Amino acid sequence: LVSARKTKKIITTRTNTPTIIPISFKGNPFFGGATTTGAGLWEVVVVVVCVCTTGWFVSIHKWYHITIPMKRIKKHYKKIWVAISIVAFFVALLMLPFLNRIYPNIYVAGIYLGDKTKDSALEYFSEQYKIPSKLNLVINGQKNELLTSEIVTDIDYKGSIDRAFNYSNSGNLLSDFLTRLNLIFKPINLSASINFNEEELLETLLIISDKAGTKPVYPSLKKINNLVVVNPGKDGVEIDIKKARADIGQALTLEKNDEVQINFRGINSKLTDTETTVFKLTAEKFLGAKIELKSEFDVITLSDATLLSFLTPKGYSDEVILKEILK
Repeated sequence: LVSARKTKKIITTRTNTPTIIPISFKGNPFFGGATTTGAGLWEVVVVVVCVCTTGWFVSIHKWYHITIPMKRIKKHYKKIWVAISIVAFFVALLMLPFLNRIYPNIYVAGIYLGDKTKDSALEYFSEQYKIPSKLNLVINGQKNELLTSEIVTDIDYKGSIDRAFNYSNSGNLLSDFLTRLNLIFKPINLSASINFNEEELLETLLIISDKAGTKPVYPSLKKINNLVVVNPGKDGVEIDIKKARADIGQALTLEKNDEVQINFRGINSKLTDTETTVFKLTAEKFLGAKIELKSEFDVITLSDATLLSFLTPKGYSDEVILKEILK
């Protein structure tokens, strides 16, 4: 449930956004398939007219040249008409009063915006919604301050209101009806729309991870005295960057919380004894080997020691190969 709009280094991010998957009736204006701005008054009128016409149609005893016994019609048409009238009443009750308003039971970042027009909601939300000036990133019981001015470029107040309004006004009349019916029993809290400087935020988290965590040492190979020497590597610990980013976004867009707990994750980079042996046996096959890369202007010779540096326990490293060739 996340959508992003990338502009240079700035990404508009929505965190934990509830999503309604509309039932698609493409090309059918009755269900709003031809609209994108929400169900209009004419769509509701069409529904009511169709329902009333159907009720009238079943109440008559002649349909074109097909004659239906009056007793059968009189016995059932009243019940059918009552049922159709009740359905039409509830459809109109849910749709008509809030055509140009945000539907009740909708919150944005904990702020209630239901039953407000978009203009009044925008004014009210702009006054009420403020993000904290700093965040406290709690790492192993230690608090690290992060200024929100360094990672947030601006707050998209209008975008937040549009999302609240469109949540029950997608343009698909059937989907909107079901969404509004569900909102009666389950209020929804949508996230505010904030523009983050993702590059700056990622860099900050990486710096904190380097200071608080332990860098892993990845397995490697060396040729010493015509023998293969394997470094099995060493496990490390680092900040769970993905979760930290999600928690920071949620704290600012949903909870307006100034404290975020940062979790660590282990990096299992060390080889077992069996994996070390297999890695060594594979590498020994390259001893004495070489590769020549010839072009019109140059010849690049890759010795066995260089080839060993390309190898990894799972194959080879494209990055190391490319770096070696572009020297």
